[in-house]
Amino acid sequence: MISFKTYSFLSVLTTAAVILRTTTLHRNFFDSVVILTHEKINLVIIFNFIVVILMNFGNLMIWMFFNEIRMIESKYIMDKSKKKMFTFMLLCLILRSTFDFYKFITLAILLFFWCIHWMVYKRSDYVSSYQYQHTAHFKRIKARTRTWQTSGFILYALRCRFLHFFSFL
Repeated sequence: MISFKTYSFLSVLTTAAVILRTTTLHRNFFDSVVILTHEKINLVIIFNFIVVILMNFGNLMIWMFFNEIRMIESKYIMDKSKKKMFTFMLLCLILRSTFDFYKFITLAILLFFWCIHWMVYKRSDYVSSYQYQHTAHFKRIKARTRTWQTSGFILYALRCRFLHFFSFL
């Protein structure tokens, strides 16, 4: 089984190779961009690269704010994500004629923020139910939770922007 670090490295290497090959074949910037955005294999490689970058960014954010995810948090996120993914797939099916790459990226970012929100909810539930003897650890978790709770408006703004965008379709 290939590790995610190896897969990330291969994805970056493949994307760089495709962009380098296209720029050497087509000296003009406009021609290079047209080739990169109209050939299906190039779009798949670039899309894979963007997903890998987003996943690495998500792992970095989780590591920065939570250090590690407990098993109960992981199961909770998986259960909630299954429900949201069904909703997203239904949305893709309904809007298949107008669904494009940018809407998919918006959905992926929205799902990421939802996962962070669910982890904060589960972690704060754990903190409030568990009697801590170590006050320094409790203060650190509380500060991280406050940081995510105060940035909750980003999730709300993204959701409002996303729903407002789809109301005009």
